[in-house]
Amino acid sequence: QVKQSSQGRFTSSVRITASFGVAILSEHVTSPSEVINLADKALYVAKENGRNRVVAWDDSQALEDGEAQAQQTSRVTDIDIESGPPSDDINRLVASGNQGGAEHDLHSLKNRITELEEELAYSQETLTQRDGRDSVTGLPNRLLFYDRVSQALAQGQRFDRIAAIIVFDIDMFQRINDALGFVVGDKLLKKAAGRLVEILRNTDTVTLLDGNTTTPTVSRTGADEFGILITDLKDANMVTWIVKRILDSMSVPLEIDGNEIFITCSAGISLYPHDGDSADTLLQNANVARFSAKQRLGRNNFSFYSADLNQESYKHLWFESQLHHALERGELHLHYQPKLDLKTGRITSMEALVRWTNEKLGFVSPGDFIPVAERTGLINDIGEWVMRTACTEARRWAEAGFEDVGVAVNLSALQFREKDLHGQITTMLAETGLEPRLLEVEITESAVMENFDKAIKTLNELTSAGIHLSVDDFGTGYSSLAYLKHLPLNTLKIDRSFLSDTVPDQQDELIITAIIAMAHSMGLRVVAEGVESNAQKAFLAGLDCDEIQGFLFSKPVPEDEALELLRIHNGEDAGRKRARKTA
Repeated sequence: QVKQSSQGRFTSSVRITASFGVAILSEHVTSPSEVINLADKALYVAKENGRNRVVAWDDSQALEDGEAQAQQTSRVTDIDIESGPPSDDINRLVASGNQGGAEHDLHSLKNRITELEEELAYSQETLTQRDGRDSVTGLPNRLLFYDRVSQALAQGQRFDRIAAIIVFDIDMFQRINDALGFVVGDKLLKKAAGRLVEILRNTDTVTLLDGNTTTPTVSRTGADEFGILITDLKDANMVTWIVKRILDSMSVPLEIDGNEIFITCSAGISLYPHDGDSADTLLQNANVARFSAKQRLGRNNFSFYSADLNQESYKHLWFESQLHHALERGELHLHYQPKLDLKTGRITSMEALVRWTNEKLGFVSPGDFIPVAERTGLINDIGEWVMRTACTEARRWAEAGFEDVGVAVNLSALQFREKDLHGQITTMLAETGLEPRLLEVEITESAVMENFDKAIKTLNELTSAGIHLSVDDFGTGYSSLAYLKHLPLNTLKIDRSFLSDTVPDQQDELIITAIIAMAHSMGLRVVAEGVESNAQKAFLAGLDCDEIQGFLFSKPVPEDEALELLRIHNGEDAGRKRARKTA
């Protein structure tokens, strides 16, 4: 019982056993002190013959102390599991007929077999510990985790990198052990460990980290405690999103042996070199932060060791919370920036750009909230809303007579990785009634190159549906003919950075000239972004650029102003033309 109870309360490197001495009350015992004395002698015999023993002292035969001790000692056979039991060990136990008869011998044999099984299990567990793995979860144990933290700090000192130590435990875990038993508790730990590893290896989580960041190390550091090591961080704020994702995922119920178990976790975070320069200090400070989170915030929360980082982290989470409610509150809206054909002077399409106005924050720049949406996964919901709203508005333009004016929608890398992107977009086109040829999907070079083979498949599916495709910010990434020739594109958009000056310098001029010539040789149209002056417009027209977009022509405008721009720049009132056509 003592040994079983110790499992799960302590790390698996600690094994607790107990020895007992028992004195039997009989007519030969005349005083309490004599009973205690005999029990003490029995305990001495038990401990002399190894651990985890129970010896009962029976003086009914009035044996002398020495004789009794010798007899009791002869009843206990101590075997060293590492060297193996003597070949005649079991035979000696069975043959000891002078020690209580066949029934006693059988009982002794069963006890000895149990002891040998326990010794073997302990030996195997010891070997597992030496290998640095936890026997329940298979994760690195505390010693191996400590070693990896030390190695990470050595690398951090050499290359001036940030590392994060995250420690967290399962809230109220002892209640689960008490209510359902240690077997269920171990199964829970194993499932929790598997879920944790899955979270940290998930593609969406990895994208929160820098591309050069090594896979986080996950370890079981205590009974219900886990440790995470993240190295090579460039931005400590990334840790906030990862810990939040862990806590949210861990709160999803686990099913074990027919029981649905709900758990929450508490976490503490320390950063190298901000919170310490040794493994001991960082682990200690992370634990301090964890205890602080429990005391100040309650269960299912986390805390940084640094008060400054805590404040910054809570500010990020509050911002995220506001963004979570932006859609349901109707705080998001679209503005449209036209693209102008340099030869005809007509608007060819409108780029849909999302805007956020919050009651407490006011106008929030896309540069501030789009990265947060991408980190938290909210970008998928926002992106779907943008696509549906833009298609609905483009359908209104067509109904107003502007049947050749399309709408362009940007896709983030996370959206582009959606499994059935083609199905989602074609469904929205069908629901809004917009012709596929009037939708232009804009993607970045980095999104394409992240998984090139999958990107080709997705783009071919969209092209086969009649949707136009454009590569945004061209010239800032790979800019390679080797991949362009394989992609079913319609348009290249030259990044605005090449037009940052009033008139591009010689190097930018050469790059722009080469991009336009290359695109035209491949049958692609070219759009130049960020055009803000007549000199830039004239320069691009001289290079035979197809379209321009920028503040020179129009800033992004709301829906009603977008329709007015179409009426002004695309000639006679299209509504009347359409009315005559349909009459």
